[in-house]
Amino acid sequence: MIECKDDRVQTEDHGLKAATRALAKGEIVILTDTPDAGPVMIMDAAKASPATINFMAKHGRGLIGLAISPGRAMQLGLVLQPLRNRQRIGPSYTYSIEARDGVSTGISAADRALTIRVAANPASQAYDLVSPGHIFPQIALPSMPGRARSCAELALSLQQAAGGGQAVAICSILTETGGDANHVHARLLAKETGLAWVAAEEAVALPDAVADN
Repeated sequence: MIECKDDRVQTEDHGLKAATRALAKGEIVILTDTPDAGPVMIMDAAKASPATINFMAKHGRGLIGLAISPGRAMQLGLVLQPLRNRQRIGPSYTYSIEARDGVSTGISAADRALTIRVAANPASQAYDLVSPGHIFPQIALPSMPGRARSCAELALSLQQAAGGGQAVAICSILTETGGDANHVHARLLAKETGLAWVAAEEAVALPDAVADN
């Protein structure tokens, strides 16, 4: 098993119950087979720590960001980046963010964990964040007929099924050679690291967490 000093990543199981149980404890969970992002690591943004963010960076290897509800984005004053020369549907990214206070360069695991927690804190307002920064939020938009639910929507649905708030830390998963990971790689990674995992097709059964936002 890959070592991690943070006990929030020490669980082995799979399925909806295992994933929501792990999320409720503040552990990292692997969500596989999402239609727009492939496999990702997710966790309750309010419980992000330097150790868990470093774990995501080391073992997930991809971009670390946030999935937030439309209501939370509005509260934080985050708006979508404009589309340009876009031929496919992609993540609903806002401008990148940084915590206004308490960070140095912004890129360290501690700085990114702080920015994520500030964004997740219900008491935070637009003033508490600056742009650009090293964290990349995406808005989990409500599902639409004929469109598969996005990674951000599914992550937020899992989070709220676990009793969490309106922000989920997300890290894309890459292979050791830097390529896109698939479900086989993701499940092997879950086994090696002891993380709980759940397939997107199971998470689809959960209520849409942002339908009324």
